[in-house]
Amino acid sequence: MTQIPTFGKPVPGARSREGSYALIFDPAGRLLVVLGRRGLFLPGGGVDPGETPEQALARELQEECALAIGRQEWLGEALQHFVVDGEPIRMVARFWRITPASGPGPAEDVWEWREPQECRGRFFHACADWALGVALG
Repeated sequence: MTQIPTFGKPVPGARSREGSYALIFDPAGRLLVVLGRRGLFLPGGGVDPGETPEQALARELQEECALAIGRQEWLGEALQHFVVDGEPIRMVARFWRITPASGPGPAEDVWEWREPQECRGRFFHACADWALGVALG
């Protein structure tokens, strides 16, 4: 059995969740990031009941960045342990490199393009740093 990359410290009784995230680069090589109060995030988020990870990714990208998926390339998955608002969470995060069909545009979240190296160590989830490394090769 292949072990997936794991980040953070496991906490007994943590709630399990799944997440789907995108790495999107513009023609200049800058990375699309969402600005959050806890740090930087890759566009994406939690998988709702009844959704596939791919459906969740499409929904989240539309909500956060007004972006429609064109081409997608599977990058991998990682396990992230973290605590938010006092609640321990065990998240299986899945990552894709996305080429948009349209967008990004005005949306409910604040996003911007950043140089990939500016993002290193600034993501709320350490697994996003890992995924960025995979995407950059």
